[in-house]
Amino acid sequence: MIIRSTLALVLGSTLYLHTACTYNDAGDDDGSGDGSGDGSGDGSGGDGGVHSGGDADPVTGVWDYAEYAPNRNDCHLDSSYGNGGGGFGLENHGDGTFTVVPNDGTDPFLCTLDGADFHCPDRATEEQQIDGEYDATLIGHAVADGTFDDDENGSGTQTATVDCDGSDCGLAEGALGIDFPCTLEVDFVIEYVAGVR
Repeated sequence: MIIRSTLALVLGSTLYLHTACTYNDAGDDDGSGDGSGDGSGDGSGGDGGVHSGGDADPVTGVWDYAEYAPNRNDCHLDSSYGNGGGGFGLENHGDGTFTVVPNDGTDPFLCTLDGADFHCPDRATEEQQIDGEYDATLIGHAVADGTFDDDENGSGTQTATVDCDGSDCGLAEGALGIDFPCTLEVDFVIEYVAGVR
């Protein structure tokens, strides 16, 4: 589900906050997002299981994830940042929650369902102290929100916020030309690939 995202901020040449997911190398799925870039929901995919106010029941298994160029990039990352893709595991608990299992070194995370909408408040959190003798630590936190169009397709947005803690954060802002907190926001589409039905 949401999950091949990346939070990154470069401080000097050493700092990267990275939350990319590649659960499976199901990579060459360019055709998975026919109408996904046009709008956020109702127009994608015929009528098979479309949720119109009902509860989503996402299928447990392997899902494919595709993201697009950031639609917000206050952190001044390269304009080609985003455009990632990959796979992730999804485990539906049947109680209005599901767990996403990324394969990127980050921990699995819990998401809640509200009808067809989902919210993942703790996608990832990273901390990185700035190298050298500076009192500044960057703290990045990512959340994911979206909607299931049906039980096998969805779309949403991952939002990563990077803040700075310490007495030298003003120096970091000046050197990078970034005002903390900064935000990176990337839209994505997801699609069930294989597994338990």
